Amino acid sequence: YNIGIYFGNISPGKLGELFKAVYIKNKENSMLRSFVSTIIDRIYDLLTLIIIGYLSLFLISKSFEGYFNLLTIIIVISTIIGIILILFWKKILKLSYRFILPKKIKNKSKETFKELINSIKLIKPTDYIVQLVLTLIGWILYFIMIYVLAVSINIDISFYYLAASIAITSLITLIPISFNGLGTRDATLLILFSQIGINKETTVAFSLLI
Repeated sequence: YNIGIYFGNISPGKLGELFKAVYIKNKENSMLRSFVSTIIDRIYDLLTLIIIGYLSLFLISKSFEGYFNLLTIIIVISTIIGIILILFWKKILKLSYRFILPKKIKNKSKETFKELINSIKLIKPTDYIVQLVLTLIGWILYFIMIYVLAVSINIDISFYYLAASIAITSLITLIPISFNGLGTRDATLLILFSQIGINKETTVAFSLLI
């Protein structure tokens, strides 16, 4: 897990976190099953962050009002696609395998396709709920950690405003244009913190400390 965090921090958009699948792989876990586990983990992380980030935009910042219509459309479309994928994932995979994959790849990947289906089947509905709850707890603990950091350098800010700001910032730093969010995180926090009177020097110091 920590190797995944390391590769995530040195890669744009934290794409390097997918490398942890290589280390999860062993005699019992194939590369494909490890990769499925890693992808689902990242999907949950992104899903909870989108929900928190969207609510944060709604609650705290007038600067982002112009993006609400676009963001709402994206979330609605993503939700519809997500529901379709959850309900019909098996049929979608079979249709993709039958009509999209070239014959050469199809002939070599029958066993891989079966393993993919079986790997997803292993996940029970209760597992999804537990994963969602644990992901939310993880984000809450992260917000608390960041709040303690802010208090330690005498930043006068409410926990809710800070958590909302960090959620929005985390969403923006996922755009793969910088390493570990350097630059993009600073710029976003400067916009959000300036609205409550926190000066630029303190904001940049706080961003670097993160």
